[in-house]
Amino acid sequence: MKIYIVRHGQTDSNLRHACVGRSDVPLNKTGEEQARRLAERTKDFEVSAVYTSPLVRAVNTAMPIIGIRKNVKLIMNYGLTERDFGLWEDMNYREIEEKYPAMFKKWQSGGYLDAPPEGESVEDMQKRAGDALDKIIAAHEGENLLLVSHMAVTRTILAHLLGLESCQSMCFCLDNAGIAVVEYSDGKGILTGFNI
Repeated sequence: MKIYIVRHGQTDSNLRHACVGRSDVPLNKTGEEQARRLAERTKDFEVSAVYTSPLVRAVNTAMPIIGIRKNVKLIMNYGLTERDFGLWEDMNYREIEEKYPAMFKKWQSGGYLDAPPEGESVEDMQKRAGDALDKIIAAHEGENLLLVSHMAVTRTILAHLLGLESCQSMCFCLDNAGIAVVEYSDGKGILTGFNI
């Protein structure tokens, strides 16, 4: 099976380099255009289902993809939702450093795995996304799928599919509306395309 992993289109928060997790920010004009072009780029991908995070930036990235397909369902899955940044939601690094200097220093020196205040740890996010991915794959064994999600979750999905350690997920950085392609069988994945 082929699994196409897509990061949502651009938002104004992305331009500010903000930590946007559960904040339900919309696509900006560039992101809307990226979603339209993404639908065109993926029109020849044979997929049985399109799964998306329920956040509006992911849903609105997925909608044009669904719009050009007949008999393909759009399925929202909470497990594909971005990491919860708690009190750091929609703040950029400069803002976090000013408001939470000690926590930010720890975070920058490797503590990024820990939960931000009132947020979600990387471990919890990886478990949530990994469990969701395993259930999605089990429900569509042998079928091609397209998943629309967010930066941290796309990293997690790639590491999970490729059998990498969770800390190795930081090696991946999908662009807004970027696509990664994994050929997956017998519990093993091969990365065959990245930021296509």
